[in-house]
Amino acid sequence: MKTLFFFTFVIAMLGLGVAWLRARTRRIADPLLEASFQRFATTVRSHGAVPAVLALNVVVDEPPKTIPLRRAIDAAGLPVFDLFEVFPADRLPSLRVAPWD
Repeated sequence: MKTLFFFTFVIAMLGLGVAWLRARTRRIADPLLEASFQRFATTVRSHGAVPAVLALNVVVDEPPKTIPLRRAIDAAGLPVFDLFEVFPADRLPSLRVAPWD
């Protein structure tokens, strides 16, 4: 928590703002997630278990058509339980609990 506060403070002091932070985050997000999948797979296997990914779609008006970063998941050797199309598209709005869902 202290690190996040410090990082936010530095950004504010430098006048970089939210736009800079979003651009920076977008640039590093995929490599960070790819490394996370690799580490997850390695850690789980080191404990004698079988890692897997459960892919659920989000409840938004225009959800992604395919699993984001599927190549990275496959590269980590993770089996995927693909539930992206478990709910009919016309029923997605009924799954929303609150406006931010």
